[in-house]
Amino acid sequence: MHQPKSRRTLASFPLGSAHSRVLFRSYVSNEELRTHCEKAVAYGFKTVAINNAAIPFCASIIKGKGVLIDAAVSFPLGQCTIETKVFETVDA
Repeated sequence: MHQPKSRRTLASFPLGSAHSRVLFRSYVSNEELRTHCEKAVAYGFKTVAINNAAIPFCASIIKGKGVLIDAAVSFPLGQCTIETKVFETVDA
């Protein structure tokens, strides 16, 4: 008789490791960004999702702590030219 493979349950899966901690607002203080990053590390989130202007600051906080950065390009609507999106991506 075939035995089913063991399945992961929500109780055994660290949900934070599969999700982003998101902070997309026009005006965010460095203290808010610091808290955002520190909580992402503390709770084991996979990434912090931030606006691209905050990348250097957040990178300095989470460096070597196993959390990655998601940066928004053309957020929130993405209604700009391909050239603008390329520029924002390279600039990030």
